[in-house]
Amino acid sequence: MLMITEIPRIIRYEARKRLSEATNVRTALNIINTSPADFAQRTAELEAAILQTGSLFGRNRLNPRLYRDISALKLQLGADHPHTLDEWVGMYQEGLKGEAFAATPRFFDGTYARLNRLIVAKENPFTFATQIQNPNQLASGLLLEGYGFFLGQFHGNPEIARTTVLALEACLLLHFPKASLLSDVICWMKEEKADFPSGIAKRLARM
Repeated sequence: MLMITEIPRIIRYEARKRLSEATNVRTALNIINTSPADFAQRTAELEAAILQTGSLFGRNRLNPRLYRDISALKLQLGADHPHTLDEWVGMYQEGLKGEAFAATPRFFDGTYARLNRLIVAKENPFTFATQIQNPNQLASGLLLEGYGFFLGQFHGNPEIARTTVLALEACLLLHFPKASLLSDVICWMKEEKADFPSGIAKRLARM
């Protein structure tokens, strides 16, 4: 297990190296790199939401009006769990040292390359990435959507990406309502409230 302070530093480094082709993304990542505290906070909040989502997998019954997408993600992942950021970074570092399965470096390189192409091409769900100027909001969007994208690529099922984002956003709203990560993305959640189950949509409509 990595020290929690190492995870955002490694993510920042890899993002600046691999996702800086779009001008405003590059600018935002440079700002975040010089003032990393806010990014570290949002990284910790995402990790907490991932862990909470995984713990909810263990419940026998979840209210579908609130937890529909978490239940859907559990079905899509089968016996697996939503990988934590600590696990992703650990797999990447182990792969570089030849200590994990041989495809690890190739998987990360290819996934980052595809992610960068989607951002530059302004394709869904990354259309926001070349429009948002607030570095924290941009970073939060990339953290959530990027995490979902990686999980979908890892399991060879692109549908997992969208389910993951909806599940994590619902988890943030229900369990971490004061998170800065949630504050950054709540405007998009409200715009897309029709994509959420009824209980989440009603909460968003009241906000």
